[in-house]
This record gives sequence, C-alpha cells and structure tokens, in this order.
Amino acid sequence: MLKFDLVDQVARESSLTHKAAGRAVNSLEANILKCIFKDRRIWLSGFGTFKLRIRAARIARNPHLNVAISLPPRFWIQFSPSPKVKKKLLEMSRDHNSRTERGDLLMSEEGKWKSKVQKRTF
Repeated sequence: MLKFDLVDQVARESSLTHKAAGRAVNSLEANILKCIFKDRRIWLSGFGTFKLRIRAARIARNPHLNVAISLPPRFWIQFSPSPKVKKKLLEMSRDHNSRTERGDLLMSEEGKWKSKVQKRTF
C-alpha cells in the first residue's frame, strides 16, 4: 500500500475530501516523527511502540582493502507491535503456513502470493 492508497482509504472511510484526508495523514506522520525525535518513544495503544535507538560507534574493517574504518553512532527507529497486532500476525502466519503446505499458494512474478486454487463457477 502506498501513501496515496492510505489517503484514499481514509477519505472513503471518514467522508473527508481527498485533500483533507491527505492533510490528516501528513499531520499524523509529522506528529509521530516529532514525538519520536523529542521523547525518543511513542506508544500507540492497540498498534505498537516506536522507539528511537542508537547504535554505538564502532570500528569496522573493509574486507577488500583490509583497512579499519571508524563508523559513527547511528540512529534507527525500532517498532514493537502490541499484543493485539502480534496475535493477528500469528493468525496470518498460521493461515499462510497451512495454505503453503497444502500448495494452495504460489509466488507470482511480482513477488506476491496468489492462490493456485481456481474459483469454480457452476
């Protein structure tokens, strides 16, 4: 799903115009990032937690030149899903695994899973 698709879905479900839904999604995105960078953590009830994490500075080695390289500290955002989201992911995994074990799903050329079972019309 692209951001455009998300805006479109928000517009349909909330009876907002496409422009107003776009502003709402942009505002949500900006405020989430602002909270992460200010407080280093944001908790969205029922969805999960975003945390700003720091990877420490370290010395790495270039294998081609066999030279030590100093890497600076790096920031990254970690997401931890809520128990509700974890439960949904587990259900999806079980369904997906049972379908692939039976051979009902095939990988399409675009890299997406599609059903091998054809719908029968009578």
